[in-house]
Amino acid sequence: MIEGVGTARASVADLLAYTVWVEADDAERMRRVLERDGPELEPRWREWFAAEREWFAADRTKERADLVIRT
Repeated sequence: MIEGVGTARASVADLLAYTVWVEADDAERMRRVLERDGPELEPRWREWFAAEREWFAADRTKERADLVIRT
């Protein structure tokens, strides 16, 4: 098992046997990450979420997933 933001990127898609896209809405993701890391990191996480959305849209990561799970 491999996990992470870039592990299902298009450039390695031919190396992957099965991909799972797990998602939650931004409010829930922010709640979880701030609970884990602390509220002082909220500005950094907002930047991360924006960069992540851009990356996934350009790479079409979710569209290539074999399974999509919404939490």
